[in-house]
Amino acid sequence: MNNFKIKQIAFKTGIISFLIGAIALSLSWYVFNSDLPGYRLLLLPGIIFMLPFTEELDFGLKIVLLLGGQFIVSAVSTIIFLKGYLYFKSK
Repeated sequence: MNNFKIKQIAFKTGIISFLIGAIALSLSWYVFNSDLPGYRLLLLPGIIFMLPFTEELDFGLKIVLLLGGQFIVSAVSTIIFLKGYLYFKSK
């Protein structure tokens, strides 16, 4: 598996994670009006990304950071996992 294929898989994983996060956030906000069951688990990559930021950010910026972090953390962790898997598989 070459680097292009790994990046392609990571991009698709990031997009899927972004969509799952957007759907969970929308359901939590519009349907449940509180935390959706499993909300923190579904948005874990975005929540991890937002840890270094302060709570005094605007709501729109928080949404952008949450969903952007959802994509970035999922994609980067996929790249790290696949590269590690291929490294140990080749030995």
